[in-house]
Amino acid sequence: MPKFILYIDTPDETPEPCRNIGCFLLDSSLPADFSLNFAAAARAQGALVLAAGDNAAAFCQKLDLDGALFDLSRSENPVKEFKSLQKQLGTGAVCGVISRSRRHEAMLLSECEPDFLGFKIWSPRKEKISGLVG
Repeated sequence: MPKFILYIDTPDETPEPCRNIGCFLLDSSLPADFSLNFAAAARAQGALVLAAGDNAAAFCQKLDLDGALFDLSRSENPVKEFKSLQKQLGTGAVCGVISRSRRHEAMLLSECEPDFLGFKIWSPRKEKISGLVG
């Protein structure tokens, strides 16, 4: 049976017992008290709890979560940044990384030995347009 990853970004959600959810991603902008309670409930059902978002590494350490997912899709040097974040979490923590959908970048990141690698749809044209607008 496949396992799913569920992203939690609002404090009004509670983990439902479900054997199909293997991992919860808690957004680092969530309140600490909600996140601690959520993590305890999720772990009770046997799921991993990872931090995600802009301050994932600090959030993970503060709440003693199982690890973090880092979105490095906008980074100019994702390998260097990932190594730094991985070191900050320490050994034993689950470290995942999201990369732009470029083969070379994914190969370089995979050499850093993340626990998993995700891809974000990326287009140079779209990035130029969003850079002009935002």
